[in-house]
Amino acid sequence: MKHTKITPQIAALYFWSWCEIVKAPVNWNKHMPIVGELMEVTGQVCQDLGIWEDFEITLHLRHLNSLTDEQAMECYNIFFGGQVLDLSIGQIYELSSKILIESGKNIHLGTAAIQNHLRSLGFDLDGLIEAGLAKQIDQ
Repeated sequence: MKHTKITPQIAALYFWSWCEIVKAPVNWNKHMPIVGELMEVTGQVCQDLGIWEDFEITLHLRHLNSLTDEQAMECYNIFFGGQVLDLSIGQIYELSSKILIESGKNIHLGTAAIQNHLRSLGFDLDGLIEAGLAKQIDQ
């Protein structure tokens, strides 16, 4: 499914990731963020996306290919319930990569727990960077 706009539902998937305000209503209250401001995605941001038709954000996310060895190990531990096998970091990364099956531009992950964990780290799992709805960041 190609996304054309960041909806409250999409923003909620990336809670605590960073976003930039790209469009704000004319009658914006003074306590609200201004265009160009960086802030974390919170419940208020999701609510504003649902209320204000002319409120838009750009998420700041990472490509999945920037997954570090440590983060691959975290995925491994989530997937295998913390069981420790006698594997090198490279083998663990390779095994974790097999959990992440690429199909076109959509990434399908082994479990919802891994998806939630990677989204909490700011990884784009929904093709938002390619759709122009998110800015790619390194870390």
